[in-house]
Amino acid sequence: MLPTVLASVASGGLVATATVIVLALCYISCASVWRRCKYLPSHPPPPGPQPLPLLGNAHQVPRDYPYRTFSKWAERFGDPVLVKVFHKPVIVLNSLRNAKELLEVRGAKYSDRPPLYLMKIIGFDVTTPFLCYGEQWRRHRKWIQAGYVDQAAVARLRPFQRRGTTMLLARLVQYPEDFDDHVKRFVTTLIMDSTYGRLSNEALITSSMSLLERFIETGTPAASLVDYFPFLQYIPPWIPGSVLNTDTWKIPQRLNSLMDDLFQNAKSAMISGTGNDSFVSCMLEQHLSGQNGADEEAQMKAAAITVYLGGSRRGSSTGIPLKTFILAMIIHEEVYAKAQREIDEVVGSTRLPELNDRDSLPYVDAILKEVYRINTPLPISIPRRVVEDDEFLGFQIPKGTSVVANLWSVVHRDPECYADPDEFNPGRFIDPASGKSAGVDPRDYIFSFGRRECPGRRFADDSLWLAVSNIIAAFNIEKAVDAEGREVTPSLTFLPGPSRRVHPENFTCSIRPRSQRALELITEMSSNL
Repeated sequence: MLPTVLASVASGGLVATATVIVLALCYISCASVWRRCKYLPSHPPPPGPQPLPLLGNAHQVPRDYPYRTFSKWAERFGDPVLVKVFHKPVIVLNSLRNAKELLEVRGAKYSDRPPLYLMKIIGFDVTTPFLCYGEQWRRHRKWIQAGYVDQAAVARLRPFQRRGTTMLLARLVQYPEDFDDHVKRFVTTLIMDSTYGRLSNEALITSSMSLLERFIETGTPAASLVDYFPFLQYIPPWIPGSVLNTDTWKIPQRLNSLMDDLFQNAKSAMISGTGNDSFVSCMLEQHLSGQNGADEEAQMKAAAITVYLGGSRRGSSTGIPLKTFILAMIIHEEVYAKAQREIDEVVGSTRLPELNDRDSLPYVDAILKEVYRINTPLPISIPRRVVEDDEFLGFQIPKGTSVVANLWSVVHRDPECYADPDEFNPGRFIDPASGKSAGVDPRDYIFSFGRRECPGRRFADDSLWLAVSNIIAAFNIEKAVDAEGREVTPSLTFLPGPSRRVHPENFTCSIRPRSQRALELITEMSSNL
């Protein structure tokens, strides 16, 4: 992927051996000559920083926070910005207007994926996010639409969301100091249950998490160089300077085994009548009724593992924002108190909020929007590939060019959308006159754009809202106290993490039930699980 490859150069992690470097330079030279001969544009390319021969702009992008550099380049050169990654051009979109125009309005041209050789090597090329734009991708999207987006699916998912939220609350009561672990468990349990049903096979759950961690590790800068220099995949792991180690080549076998085991477990439970409603059961109902072809089961396995590993991997959809919410509420006590008052007035103290209450709690909703905006978990989108020559704002965009959206700039810093972007202010999403929702909703863009938008966005957003509103209703979140009795005030600081995610810096806090009645509600609800 783009950021990890750039980071490889910036951190001095480029291929260690002179042989590989020479081969790479030859590859770049040949590719550059080929591109110059192939494209004779009638319009100039978009502006951008001056590239070096062979390296392009790779040396100019820092290992951490590359999206900030892209944003600064947009201020200097305008938007879009052309970045050269070795021999390959990449268009970076930094404004909401331009991202919508290319990725939504012109989505037919901008919904394909560039060749992602690393994903193919580890077997993840069969999963929905990395499929090329075509019939197989449409089939996956149709299943996910039916399983997570349609009204019937939304109703089917409500019990999973309530159960997951109740388990989270119960764990926060019992071990509040381990809130970070509880948030992670909330995400993985929720996505596992909704995808495969409630599994009793702990070994499968452990195996899936192990594979997930290994998948994240493959996103290292060195390994990602394979996407730009495909010949690197043929260098054996035992040769010094190889970018792929022995464990990387074992991932496809583990992935296929896990896909089959999880799917067959859910299928057997469904056939025997002991299973729960799930995404897999939803697909199988169509398959077993004869509506699909004989090759569908392999595709269903891939779609299911996409939902599970994709949802778990990006705690980006739920886990990181939930932790960001807790951090922001420690710092902004007045915001938390105002949200508690809103819930008390609308919901009362005899029950906890449900998703049906969402429209009646605009300030709670505004807090969630501001959480999304202040820390966009996935700052740079997965690259797309232009399928035919295009012209935009007088600039030439040749067929085959990669295009990414700098979501951090779009959601966080676009001056046309948000004033004072570094200030945490949920009020920006409330109309002062009516008290109702207002402003540009970041939920429309943090899940990407157009045809490649994350199909599970509503499930993730609803799940997070339910957790946030229930925590506000049931708990007081306050600053931790050190050994001398002094309050510890954390900072709203975000650090780069594995696989391009951005997460809050570690912090401590005090989480305790607001009242005896809140504790009784949690105890009563958790006893019925």
